[in-house]
Amino acid sequence: MENRSEENLWKKNTPQNFWKLRAGLDDYVWQQAVKKSLFILDDLDQGITADNYLEKILGEGYLEDKRWRLSPLKTFYYQIKPLVPRKIKTVARKFLAGGEIKQKRVNWPVEDRYARFMWHVLKEALIEAQLKTVDMLYFWPEGKQFAFVLTHDVETDKGLNNIGKLIDIEQSLGFYSNINIIPERYPVDPQIIQHLLQAGCEIGIHGLHHDGKLYKNFRGFSERMIKINGYMQKYASAGFRSPLMHRNAYWLQLLKADYDMSFFDTDPYEAMPGGILSIWPFEMGNLIELPYTLVQDFTLFNLLDQNTPDLWLKKIEFLRAYNGMALLNVHPDYMVGPDKLVLYETFLKEVKSMGGYWHALPGEITGWWKTRSEIGMENLGKDKRFSIKKVTLTDEGISIQ
Repeated sequence: MENRSEENLWKKNTPQNFWKLRAGLDDYVWQQAVKKSLFILDDLDQGITADNYLEKILGEGYLEDKRWRLSPLKTFYYQIKPLVPRKIKTVARKFLAGGEIKQKRVNWPVEDRYARFMWHVLKEALIEAQLKTVDMLYFWPEGKQFAFVLTHDVETDKGLNNIGKLIDIEQSLGFYSNINIIPERYPVDPQIIQHLLQAGCEIGIHGLHHDGKLYKNFRGFSERMIKINGYMQKYASAGFRSPLMHRNAYWLQLLKADYDMSFFDTDPYEAMPGGILSIWPFEMGNLIELPYTLVQDFTLFNLLDQNTPDLWLKKIEFLRAYNGMALLNVHPDYMVGPDKLVLYETFLKEVKSMGGYWHALPGEITGWWKTRSEIGMENLGKDKRFSIKKVTLTDEGISIQ
């Protein structure tokens, strides 16, 4: 379990299972299409092949020995972090992130190579199969252009007491969200949890202590995971997000949950920078992975000193173009000042006016994506929740109508 390097946790995320075409193309067609599309990913990793590209991309294998490991400097930082004042922590985060940005291997805030790769694979598959048009099982219910998911990591008791301010804004606009708690870092008031559930929220678990030590070694991880799974059961939680976005896909297979949200499409500002490049959910062993695809609030407002939600909105334009998932993580610990609350409300109002989205909780996204992945080709069109779209090969590429 500790390494499991021989296991491909991402093998089910093939282009044929992603596109779900009514006309089942044979494996040879898809294999040729993948080979003809790998050039899009070459500048990320020269070692990407038709046999390993899923592990290289979704498994962050392109990071090689840096994958899911903290640098010695960051390890030292997390050891002394409890003693460091908040203002100095912010300065330290900016300093640590600066070095990563200079060495980044993925683009930010928009990383489009995997999306372009998937579209190009379909194009080449249709050319290989000599098809101009074909029906596909669409990505989201009712033909919605993209999915829109709101999540909140509650890092302190102050955040738990402030969560209501964000929930009130969301409810006033018809939105609802996932709330991730840390059960052994602060007292969790059962009445607050009950209020959140009654408001339509979904409760998730965000580790035990948020001390940066969950992934220190496999033995310690295993011991903590026993407790985490216990809290998952206590709070009837179906999902998990690792503290500080530390992660290890193999170790996370110990998690007894339906979904995980510890990965992201691209983020050079995290302690473990990188990204899985995917803007859609995907299967990761026993879990459905829901990567966050919108920059986190702390990064946007505290590290980048932005005073508008423009980066969020511009990223959604890209996600909508590729029928992706806009998943946001906002912390009630930081988004409490009047100015930030106004920014959050402004953002939600812009999304609401934009339309074309399927707003859902992570658990709903998970159930939908798993069903879509498992449904047989012979059943396409029988389940009325799913939309059938026509894919057309054009001079410009692929058109979905």
